[in-house]
Amino acid sequence: MATTKIRCLAVISASNAPLYLRSFGQKDTQQADLRFHFIAHGALDIVEERAGNRASEQYLGLLLTLEDVAVYGFQTSTRVKFLVMITISDAIVRDLDLITIFRAMHTSYLSHICNPFHSLPQPLLPSKSNIPPPPPSEASLAASRKPIRSPLFERRMEKIAGWRSPDDAAPRPPPKPAAEAAQLPAVPPPPAPKA
Repeated sequence: MATTKIRCLAVISASNAPLYLRSFGQKDTQQADLRFHFIAHGALDIVEERAGNRASEQYLGLLLTLEDVAVYGFQTSTRVKFLVMITISDAIVRDLDLITIFRAMHTSYLSHICNPFHSLPQPLLPSKSNIPPPPPSEASLAASRKPIRSPLFERRMEKIAGWRSPDDAAPRPPPKPAAEAAQLPAVPPPPAPKA
């Protein structure tokens, strides 16, 4: 996956509201974000079609290609969707690499929502009983559409995308060799056996 360049990562809620969408390596980020929002919404139709009524976690594979971007999808059991948009190239994109990226995104998302100060959305899954669920409150709908604005989540997504911010571009000193890093006391040799 070293030759493949991630252009955008997106997290979409169960109600199809974008929670997080970030483009990487673009000069005009506002124009790029608008373009990737359009592509993400186009891919959501295919996600709904492929996922069907199954509520299990699944890798959806290649959803669509548009211009110079290929969109891959993943949906969790709670119907949260993750999209990865990469540059179309001659290199082969392995499903295992993409599943690894989606698992890392899912883990970062879970770490974010496990924060006790984060307001969780109400699940929008269909009920298995004949009694219809009560309509969601305005507060739960607002919470399910609340965009993710966390510097920690941003750094995790940058790491997943393999992108370095300009602050990280400064050269770092090389790591110290193991001998210099940990100065262990010298251990005396064992005594010679007596004859």
